[in-house]
Amino acid sequence: MKFKIEFDSAPCGEDCVQTTDENYDKKARAQCKKYIELLERVYERENKAPLPDSVSLKVAVNNHDFGTYYTVAVTCDEFDETAMDAVAWLDSNAPERWED
Repeated sequence: MKFKIEFDSAPCGEDCVQTTDENYDKKARAQCKKYIELLERVYERENKAPLPDSVSLKVAVNNHDFGTYYTVAVTCDEFDETAMDAVAWLDSNAPERWED
């Protein structure tokens, strides 16, 4: 069974693209991809290894009354202890700034 958590589209200490911004879809997807790259780099730097293969970071499309918005989704097999540990580490150590 898959385990899933979602992060914002940017580090929590940074401004993110607003749904009212011109070209929101393009900007928000790019911001999420940049955040995914940061999460992967920080994990690898701090853990001296890349994320386990079974951990997936993707841009998630979410529908809401005000329209579509984007976040970073992290999924893994909930029975893969190594993957679950990696996801828990990301959840507890997500960078607060782009320069982290």
